[in-house]
Amino acid sequence: MKYSNTPSVGVLVVTFNRIEYLRNLIKSLSKIDYPISELLIFDNNSDYSIEHLNFIKEISFSGNPKISIKRSKINLGGSGGFHYGIKELYKKYDFVWTMDDDVSFNPSALSELIEISKNNVVSVPVKINKNNNVIDVTATNLNLDRYFFLQHKYGFVKDIKTKSNKLLVETFSFEGVLFPSFIFEKIGLPVNNYFIAHDDLEYSCRLKKNNIQIILSYNAKCKREFEIDRATNFFTWKSYYSIRNYFWVHRDYLDSKLWFLRPAFFSLIFLCLNLIKLNFNSYKNIIKGIKDGIKR
Repeated sequence: MKYSNTPSVGVLVVTFNRIEYLRNLIKSLSKIDYPISELLIFDNNSDYSIEHLNFIKEISFSGNPKISIKRSKINLGGSGGFHYGIKELYKKYDFVWTMDDDVSFNPSALSELIEISKNNVVSVPVKINKNNNVIDVTATNLNLDRYFFLQHKYGFVKDIKTKSNKLLVETFSFEGVLFPSFIFEKIGLPVNNYFIAHDDLEYSCRLKKNNIQIILSYNAKCKREFEIDRATNFFTWKSYYSIRNYFWVHRDYLDSKLWFLRPAFFSLIFLCLNLIKLNFNSYKNIIKGIKDGIKR
């Protein structure tokens, strides 16, 4: 697909109960040097009134974009928010730029991503912390076939030393990823029923299956407001979704009767760890996640 010199971009922010982080993100978006066509805030039924988000309409952005604020009747989780937000935008604009509410970007981030995605690929920024250190666990290799390895991905960006300003990767997270809109026509929208956890893995698998490249830009920087230890998900209410969805991804993308081996091994480890910690609520969540993940 060919684009004009300044292709149109719809920006999607999915938010829930983190208005202070959202303020910081909006501040960084107001400094983006590329014109935005529409800024859509998808609020997942936060506890505060939607009027608290009206401050966004008073801020100036490059391109004088349309500002849309939508609130779901219930919390649909990240997967629901990204699904319905992208559905709202992708038919109207050449590109859709998606993000959570707890990040910020350097002013040239979108321009850098646009130049890459004009080549009909997905582009992602590099993740950094507040000290500007690379903390990115985006990976250069995604392989669900490695049954007896705990990790389904390897070659983490944070461990790679390179002088190039670009890197071919095979995974992404919904934190500043730029999609050419034709991709959604070709392979469909992200799943809407995962709530949280592994919706980005599912779409990474779908992109790889359809031979659509993901390119990381070191010049586009996505700063996380706090570092995430995803292992902690397996000791909270999130453990149910983390386990269930992990089974679902393997079942959908592994053409093998042994598709369940890694998620089962993974689940067993965290069952044991929760027993050691006497964390019986999370233990029960994992058991339920296993059952629902297998019976789908």
